[in-house]
Amino acid sequence: MPVLYFHFVSYLLRLEEKNKMILYLSYAFAVFLSVMTFTPYMVKEVGRKMFFDFWPAAGSLYLPFLIWFFGLFLFSWTLLYFAAKNTSSISEKKSLRFLLFGVFLGAVSGSTNFPLWYDIPIAPWGNIGVSILLSVTAAALIKYRLLNVKTIFTEILVAIMGVVLAASPFFMP
Repeated sequence: MPVLYFHFVSYLLRLEEKNKMILYLSYAFAVFLSVMTFTPYMVKEVGRKMFFDFWPAAGSLYLPFLIWFFGLFLFSWTLLYFAAKNTSSISEKKSLRFLLFGVFLGAVSGSTNFPLWYDIPIAPWGNIGVSILLSVTAAALIKYRLLNVKTIFTEILVAIMGVVLAASPFFMP
């Protein structure tokens, strides 16, 4: 999630070229962590914690994951903050501040998921707040026309059609 959000912020602020190396390294690390998820290095064990019958315990790679997770979100937030601070456009400033608020709220509320991994008895009720991040981001994109939404939806539909067409021979009798 953090690498996709960082990519979104880099794209939105037209910093993809400048952040290319960080993007490549972050995607590579995300793939590495995804593979490691199936090992005890990420999830040491799963057991009963608080009122959850099945809750993971952190493995040795979970702390580097958390550092990367919050570091990338903080870096994305910092890019948005300085872009909002330095823009002269009132509309762009409002939209970027709106995104900053959503990211802050989403990251803080979503982070309530992590203490229980380390046997700190804090229930992950804040995970519900992550939907605020998505809602605020969508609202900012639509209300302030930060991205060409029609073009993005068209690209998504074309991609879905391509996948369906490519997969269809495998599902024909």
